[in-house]
Amino acid sequence: MKSYNLDELKQQVKHVLEYSQDISNVSEAALDNMMNEWERNKSRFINDFMGGKLIVELPGKRSFHLGETAKHKKYNEFLDFVALRMNNYELCRFIETQGEEAFYENSVKTGWDHTKSNTFISPGSKLIRAFKYFIEDKDLLENVQNEASRIIQGDCIEGILCISVHPLDYLSLSETTYNWRSCHALDGEYRAGDLSYLMDSSTFICYLKGDDDQKLPSFPDDLLWNSKKWRCLGFLADDKNGIIMGRPYPYEATDIIDELRWEVFNKKWDLGLTGWHADAIRSVQDRLTNWDEELNHTYIPWNGRLVELDETVHDCPNPTHYNDILLSSCYLPIYARPRGYFGKDDWKKIQYHIGHEVMCIHCNSEYVSPGDGTMMCHSCEIRYGNSDSDDIVYCENCGCRLWYEDAVIVGDNGNYLCDECASKIARTCKDCGNLYYIDDLTYHKDDEDENGGYYLCGWCEQDRQDAVDAAETAENESCAADDSIDFDI
Repeated sequence: MKSYNLDELKQQVKHVLEYSQDISNVSEAALDNMMNEWERNKSRFINDFMGGKLIVELPGKRSFHLGETAKHKKYNEFLDFVALRMNNYELCRFIETQGEEAFYENSVKTGWDHTKSNTFISPGSKLIRAFKYFIEDKDLLENVQNEASRIIQGDCIEGILCISVHPLDYLSLSETTYNWRSCHALDGEYRAGDLSYLMDSSTFICYLKGDDDQKLPSFPDDLLWNSKKWRCLGFLADDKNGIIMGRPYPYEATDIIDELRWEVFNKKWDLGLTGWHADAIRSVQDRLTNWDEELNHTYIPWNGRLVELDETVHDCPNPTHYNDILLSSCYLPIYARPRGYFGKDDWKKIQYHIGHEVMCIHCNSEYVSPGDGTMMCHSCEIRYGNSDSDDIVYCENCGCRLWYEDAVIVGDNGNYLCDECASKIARTCKDCGNLYYIDDLTYHKDDEDENGGYYLCGWCEQDRQDAVDAAETAENESCAADDSIDFDI
């Protein structure tokens, strides 16, 4: 007998998706396909390991300490890190201007005019989220944000340790009230990755939660859910003969990872795993210069040889998730393999297939593209979505949303127009071939032109005039030279 009601779960998922993505028409077909895939692929967890449950809570509370270092010292250490190691003095000045109290409250106290992005950072907004205006590299941004969150959390983190394949836990991977986030947030760049993990057969979630369910940032008000103080994705091998752990958020918690291996994966799941291996290699050091040389692949040692990690860990086609194991520049995975797998080619028996292709939640006819910051296909996102992806721009004339690749670029300032507006208010300069607003062009009537005339931009107009002036000057100089010639007879 099932411990869950599939129809009820479908309605909860639909409620979250419609609320978080600001649409009112999630496709029933897409929802049915998604949840049927979830039930089919997660059954090996639910039936084989979790006693029919979707969430297993370990008894008692777990805790770990961040140390006894005073807040002031931690705050100054963070400022030193930002200024001296990152060389990001602008971010350091921004944090210092807000002050230590604002830092620990994760709140902007003093408005800040960020001239580079032409953005005013308003008082009351989240301090850590404002870091995005000062750090362009996404991996580095996430790392710095999580370090700040770790410091803000305090000296001791305590909560209930859970293992879950519940659909709402996939949707809340990065929805928390504890001041951290990742690109898998429901408004993040890889939000569709939550659905990818939800439907595959390998991904489960480990997390430390608070006592009471909370109103989560992108969840509807009437659907309270657990708030994750810490979480880490786990991946079970196809033949249940290995586990690899993803990047933990917002900080490392080795003691919890160790407890999971012993108390859950070995004692309860009876996987017979070895201890954790943290020997993945992504760079080598020159012993003369001490310089690190980055490798083209990540490798794991196996009985005297190196095996490429992507020969055992595989992404699905068209992945919408961000696979930290294969892609992260700041995380090296840990893994546990079964005892007795020590043959030369035994690594080939331990295969992981992570993720599942995601169909548009509105039309259910097109796949979602990776990293677009949407759960919809291109056309549906433009028509119905709310993504703030950098790949989406706005027509300067009518204000409609456009994918950058579909926009028409007009004028010297690089303004964006949709095709319809461009056909009405822009024309091509005959000489340079660039597109300009009609008002910025000069029209020349030409009876020999099949269109009756042509347009020139200001630059080409000037070039033509300069050419005429140069020709006249040359002609005048030639005539003057002719007039000065003396003929000797």
